[in-house]
Amino acid sequence: MNVKKEVEIRAYVPKPELVLSKCHDLREYTLKDKFYKPISKSISEWDPKYVSMRIRDFGGDKKSLIYSKSRYRGRIKESEKITLHEASMSELEQMLESWGFEHLFDIVREKGYFLKHEGKDFAMEKIVGLGWMVDIDIAEGENPRDILGGLGIDVECMIDESLASLFYKKYYKKY
Repeated sequence: MNVKKEVEIRAYVPKPELVLSKCHDLREYTLKDKFYKPISKSISEWDPKYVSMRIRDFGGDKKSLIYSKSRYRGRIKESEKITLHEASMSELEQMLESWGFEHLFDIVREKGYFLKHEGKDFAMEKIVGLGWMVDIDIAEGENPRDILGGLGIDVECMIDESLASLFYKKYYKKY
């Protein structure tokens, strides 16, 4: 089991080509997250803004089962991500079913880039149905306005919800 703590910001990217032009160490990827919730819980009891269970698929044979719990300080997200298990997709789906979880939806990053700008690593992703976004880990005392501004992104593009919460609200129902 692997536990990772993150403090991050996420923002829409109006001009992805501008961000790419400012960065280096470009590595491309695709990614699919399959989100689940306990059958016994309503969406208000298992709010994807604050908690998620997902199977992460970067390709290859092994997928990761990840549980996340988050809280927000304004538009800054603090989360703890626990990789519970790695196995094939079918093994992880069977595991979740045996635990009483049901599939909610998939979030697909049809194109993603691991990038570097002024010594800072981050990801920029084109998310099916949501568009281009950046996901940037920040350190205590770092100013999101400065980080985003250096990439040509206005601070007003920041979001204060998880990707799962945004996706659920847009495509399933308002809560």
